[in-house]
Amino acid sequence: FNRLAHCLFWMLILSCGLPHLAHAQIKLDRLFPPVVAVGVETEVTAEGKFQKWPPDVACDSADVSISIGKDSGKLTVNIADDALPGVAWIRFFDDQSATALVPLVLSAVKVFSETEPNDKRTQANQISVPTVVVGRLSKSGDSDAYGVSVKDGQTLVVSATANQILKSPMDAVLQLTDLRGNVLAQSDDVRGLDPQIVFTADADQDFLIRIFAFPEIANSTVGFGGSAAFVYSLDVTTGPFVDHVASDGETIVPFGHN
Repeated sequence: FNRLAHCLFWMLILSCGLPHLAHAQIKLDRLFPPVVAVGVETEVTAEGKFQKWPPDVACDSADVSISIGKDSGKLTVNIADDALPGVAWIRFFDDQSATALVPLVLSAVKVFSETEPNDKRTQANQISVPTVVVGRLSKSGDSDAYGVSVKDGQTLVVSATANQILKSPMDAVLQLTDLRGNVLAQSDDVRGLDPQIVFTADADQDFLIRIFAFPEIANSTVGFGGSAAFVYSLDVTTGPFVDHVASDGETIVPFGHN
């Protein structure tokens, strides 16, 4: 009994002397939208858990300027006019903890944010090319549709980014359909779990791009998945698209479409 009392005494002393152990870990889950255009000022929402606002913020790119808003989670992001497309990595920190790194993709073309509802063909958001679409499959059963016009002979590329860079816990599926809903092309896993469609039109035509997803880790649910974490972007273009590059150490050769 004396030994137990002795241990409890010192545990009490240590807990009183280390108040920082009770400090909540700051947590940054994602940024939305996860893609911003070069040379543009964009309002971005930081999603996570922040006991005190504002936190300190760090970014690995000098081309990205981040202003912290007064309201929790609100940021203003400015990207330099001459910034190169790519991925900037951001984290929050305070005097006792730091978050994991979260990606912010920099785009050379305009960024279009989805407008709900857009589940049905008649509700599809109309987009022009080239553009990067940002959206979220926010609940179970959710799907998003986008309308796009393509000229005869043009090759349309639709490339999704979700699981690979954005770390969204989703296995996305892309469909390209006509306006009646007939599926002309479908893609599941092209870049890891992220799909990509390449389709050449044989006439001037309006298409629908449809995206839905299943959970990254399969469960017993039969149906489309969705949650706040199911964030994605779609590169949509009929212009040049680099799929990958190869190098022999001296020369870099791009491979892609158009």
